[in-house]
Amino acid sequence: MTDDGFDFGELLRSPYDPDPDRKRSREGEAELPWKPAVIAAVLGALVASAFVIYAIVTGPTEDVEAAPGTSTSTTEPAIEFVPSTGLPAGYVEVAPNVGMRSEWLDVSATGIRVGVSSVVSGGQDPDLIDNPDIAYWELDASGTTEKMSSQTLEIAAIGNLTVEFPVLAAVRDPMLLAYPAEGTRGTVETRVFDADASVVGPLEFEINGTTIIVDQLTIGDVYAHVAWHVVEGGLPATIDTIVTFVGTDNPSTDEPDETLLVSPHLTGLLQGFGIPPLEPRFGFSRSEQLVRIGEPVGTGNEASAISVEFAITIPASIGDPIRIPIGAAS
Repeated sequence: MTDDGFDFGELLRSPYDPDPDRKRSREGEAELPWKPAVIAAVLGALVASAFVIYAIVTGPTEDVEAAPGTSTSTTEPAIEFVPSTGLPAGYVEVAPNVGMRSEWLDVSATGIRVGVSSVVSGGQDPDLIDNPDIAYWELDASGTTEKMSSQTLEIAAIGNLTVEFPVLAAVRDPMLLAYPAEGTRGTVETRVFDADASVVGPLEFEINGTTIIVDQLTIGDVYAHVAWHVVEGGLPATIDTIVTFVGTDNPSTDEPDETLLVSPHLTGLLQGFGIPPLEPRFGFSRSEQLVRIGEPVGTGNEASAISVEFAITIPASIGDPIRIPIGAAS
């Protein structure tokens, strides 16, 4: 365990053959689809439009006859393009140059869900802005404050997330409280089991005063399922799980490639797709099904043991709450 967290690049191969450090892509990155030629054409059109507008506002220019022995010249007004700055209306700054805003509120018999969007300040390059980590959220409503059940990033809308809360008896004048994570701490815990292990747990881990219980890990030949929770009083966490069938191999390749069952957001990197991982947010509990990478385990591809790595991350500390107003319920 280190004070500065750990590099998930260590997990992208078998635990017995670690890779060098890799830089993890930030979620939500996207390359600008415009080419330089297109940008030049757009700017050219904007300049031309600006001159047309100027001519309309000021009216046509008059020719002035120069006095003998003198000369005249016409100086066009300078046009300065200044990029917009600041955050759009309704967005509250949660980190330097990053704002968040509540988009919708859904109240049902099973719980409360709040949709949150995020933006960067005008004139800023999103690729150069770190995504803020919100350790956890609270819902302040009707004189009651309730801590979140979970927060989940939206696949279809980069930068958006859904925060879920338990059922409340009444929801009046709701307000979101965002508690930013200030740094992280991480550890990787490894457990080795017999090759025929199918259900393990509960397993207990402790990191910087926070106790996490892996309630159950169910292991199959082509899938696994893991459920965990943070003991009351602890900090929120994320856990990436990698199950390695030790001794298995894919005969169609020359490199060692043991069969793995992994947290879904790791599959793109592990399979070499170059897809930035859609990382889970901090939470107090989670349940997920693991995805298989590699050849199925079975006859001709038997495992000698099962190694399981739990990569655990918690906030190093938590900042003061940031208040974000909530729109009307749906």
